[in-house]
Amino acid sequence: MSRRHWLTFYAKCEEIGFAKKVFDEIPEKDLVAWSTMISGYSRLGMVNAAFGLFQETKKGDIVSDEVTMVSVISACAASGALDVGRCVHAFIDKHSINADLELDTALVNMYGKRGCIEKLLEVFDVKPVKDTKALSSMIVGMAIHGLAEDALKAFSRMEEAKIKPNHATFIGILLACAHSGQVYEAQKYWSSMLESELKPSMEHYGCMIDLLRRANLVEEVCTFVETMPIFPDAAIWRTLLVGCKKNKMAEKEWVKMRLMRKHMKDEGIKAIPGCSSIEIDGFVHEFVMGNWSHPETEEIREVLRDISERVSGFGLEP
Repeated sequence: MSRRHWLTFYAKCEEIGFAKKVFDEIPEKDLVAWSTMISGYSRLGMVNAAFGLFQETKKGDIVSDEVTMVSVISACAASGALDVGRCVHAFIDKHSINADLELDTALVNMYGKRGCIEKLLEVFDVKPVKDTKALSSMIVGMAIHGLAEDALKAFSRMEEAKIKPNHATFIGILLACAHSGQVYEAQKYWSSMLESELKPSMEHYGCMIDLLRRANLVEEVCTFVETMPIFPDAAIWRTLLVGCKKNKMAEKEWVKMRLMRKHMKDEGIKAIPGCSSIEIDGFVHEFVMGNWSHPETEEIREVLRDISERVSGFGLEP
């Protein structure tokens, strides 16, 4: 196989180290090679690497197309790099890059995830074709940022247009119901999803459990978890335990909680460490709970100590 074939193979298999080695060995890199490498970084959420490579294409004679732009925008959406994403969007407009359905959907998804609803609608409203992916991205974006009624109205318009919903659509709808406390409506949509023969994923079950927990229906949560056809993951157990604790359940339920914790331990279920990121000057800094591998760790520790001392100076507990 040629180097380009090996590059595609490694990038799709997420063997990004091998992909980069092959990429570096290609003497004359065409647009396909650049796009494949950028896509590989994007798939792994390596926004800094993806954007850095995109910046390199601008230095040469490579003219990026909509395929490359989808990869860069998707990386920005996954990492929350909104400033970078805006720069890329401006580049698309400036160079009149063909904004096909996939690229428009990627932009809607990025703006939706970051809560830029006005920008989302600006992109969405000019789309000549509105498919399931684009509508679902809009619904999810509205739902996670508290615009429950707007999300539900968008879903109603989707039904009126006879556009078939997908898994992401129902995640958005269930999130909207959870944030607005609409338990009955969520149960109705849940039944609708099952009737449509869409198989609920772990994320769907998590949305329903969060909805019931927010409504203080802890017993219903327990019953729902017990009847799940798939084994709950750490996030679902955590949601359930938090619900039990907040509702100060009786000793009988605390016994259940202890059994759950033991079951989680026996099954080797571990909670996913908390992760956050911040974008500074186009570079995304990621922080994982318990991980101090950031190159500026000592400086960060020093700032945290200073903040802690200032808080303590006001008689408060940091």
